[in-house]
Amino acid sequence: MTINSIMSDWLENTIIQWVLREGDSPTEATMSGSGPWLALYTTCPWDSGSGTEVSGNNYKRVQLPNIFSLKPTSASITGATYFNSASIVFEAATGAWGTVTHVGITTACLSNAAQIGTGVTSELLYYGELEETVSPVLNDRFQIPKEDFEITVKGAYSAYLAGAILASSLNNADTNIGSGTTRYLAVFSLTDSYNRTPYEPDDPAYARQSFSIITPQWQNWISGSTANLIAKNFPYATQDWGWIAAVGIYNTNTYSANQHLLYYSELGSGSRIIYEGDRISFPVGSIIIGADNDSIPGMLL
Repeated sequence: MTINSIMSDWLENTIIQWVLREGDSPTEATMSGSGPWLALYTTCPWDSGSGTEVSGNNYKRVQLPNIFSLKPTSASITGATYFNSASIVFEAATGAWGTVTHVGITTACLSNAAQIGTGVTSELLYYGELEETVSPVLNDRFQIPKEDFEITVKGAYSAYLAGAILASSLNNADTNIGSGTTRYLAVFSLTDSYNRTPYEPDDPAYARQSFSIITPQWQNWISGSTANLIAKNFPYATQDWGWIAAVGIYNTNTYSANQHLLYYSELGSGSRIIYEGDRISFPVGSIIIGADNDSIPGMLL
């Protein structure tokens, strides 16, 4: 069986706090719960983590000890996928578990005696639907074969940030997404409709626009989304910039060896040609980073 995953609201919100508002990384939660852990559900957990988990008859969540690996893919600006590099096997059932329809990855195992009464809470990170439902009975052992569980972070998350999110939430990696307390907004032209290679304007007046992550300049999360609290105005163009068709957020204000693109999205119908004397402005609330109802993040302008 192949399981594709969806990110929970809790993880989406944690990422917003981590990247844009100086909050903790997902590692902080998974390490506090000795996680991550795999859970089984008889109803969909949804983004809120509200599903019905299997209980009784020797059911216990399974700890996932650093078993996820990055899936090699073709070069891409956005997104990354991890897969299980080892089989995941549950304890044998001592009775019926019901019909298992979904799996979820959580930050903690609340049945673990070492965690009871410690104040550790369990949060849903990812969930996915089984291609075929399974109904374990006496002596059955639910298992996910090697390379059958794929977890993808996609949408406006850059390939770098998507990989950092997966490493932090699944492998407890202490991932550094860039030093400093500022993030920088950039705009891009695209080389052509096939290669879609972005490049910033080659104008001495052009400069990336800064957002502080200490002084709140992004909304606190609302159902996995955030928007800019301050307007951003790029300098007036002193030469033609061409067709500006994409935006992104970096961790540095200029190109350097430590530069990482964090978010990236094409503008679609919002793209336009910038001529000498024009100015690009983003009003308050016009840069929305978050998720739609299918939990696929996007940047809309």
